[in-house]
Amino acid sequence: MDHTLVRALWIIFTLLGGSGILAYAVLYFLLPEGNAEA
Repeated sequence: MDHTLVRALWIIFTLLGGSGILAYAVLYFLLPEGNAEA
C-alpha cells in the first residue's frame, strides 16, 4: 500500500471525526515496512 495514500486517507478520516488517528496507529503496526526502492 502506498504511503501517500495512507496519509491522504488519514487526513480525510481526521477531518471527518478524529478516528483517523486510531486507524493510522493500527495500520502502522499491522502493515509491513515499505520498500525504500519503490
